[in-house]
Amino acid sequence: MNKFELILQIEAFFKSRYNAWCLGITDRPMEREFELRHPKNWHVWEADTQEIAKEIEELFVQKGCKCVYGDSGRFIYMFSS
Repeated sequence: MNKFELILQIEAFFKSRYNAWCLGITDRPMEREFELRHPKNWHVWEADTQEIAKEIEELFVQKGCKCVYGDSGRFIYMFSS
């Protein structure tokens, strides 16, 4: 999915409550969900490229989301903290 479509879809979940959400990127979304012990309100989107995923991660961290570090990839995941 392209950058602007992803931003619109992700924004729909946040509803301006960015600090209530954690966000990260991965190439292994199912494994990552398991590693995080199936967190509440798990959502995943696939970006067209890893660079787009990283840009979106940085954008939402700047808006107040908590970042889950230690992974890279094209999938953006989020869950409520």
